[in-house]
Amino acid sequence: MFRLIWREIEDRIVYFVIAIILAAAIGGMTFYGMSFWHDPDKKILVAVGFVIPVLTAAVFCGMGAGQIYSDRNKKILAFLSTLAVTRQQMFAAKLFVGTLAIGILFVPVAVMAEIWIAMFLPSMNIYRHVAHDYLLGAFFINLAGYSIGLVTGWNNSKVMPTLGGVFLALLLWNVVIIKGLKPGDLLVVVVPFIISCWMIAWRKFMTASF
Repeated sequence: MFRLIWREIEDRIVYFVIAIILAAAIGGMTFYGMSFWHDPDKKILVAVGFVIPVLTAAVFCGMGAGQIYSDRNKKILAFLSTLAVTRQQMFAAKLFVGTLAIGILFVPVAVMAEIWIAMFLPSMNIYRHVAHDYLLGAFFINLAGYSIGLVTGWNNSKVMPTLGGVFLALLLWNVVIIKGLKPGDLLVVVVPFIISCWMIAWRKFMTASF
């Protein structure tokens, strides 16, 4: 299992590099955003905060689609099927690596946001709650985008799966924003969607002819 995970990491190392770069960039913008907290309407913060999760979800949608598309078309899945590994292990390794890459992006950002709030807004717990809810929502939206990629990666086109994933992630993010970013809302809206994508991807993976 470890070798499968390591192979996935090596094959998708560019996404881990992108996640690290994005984490640093978003962390920097988080500190820079302090200057906008006194803006009464905070339009810049709202706009940036809305767009970032959709853009990162597009990146991870491409990662999920690429895991399926490239392995299938390069016959890697057929080769792995001849080794002493099961399809369940192969699929689990992909899910683990995809979730790990998303975690590498958002966990450091969550830590930096906590430090930022402690430094500049220590007495305003409402911002801490807002940051926690927002980052949790962004994490799950990106996991949803990645999960969409696992499903659409079976398409023969590279572009359309990613575009479709971006559209669905944007739609889902709008639903989450409208309903709210509380953990309960995420459980009702996003988590069932993610599980449904995993079930569809799992069925395709288990029944595909390599």
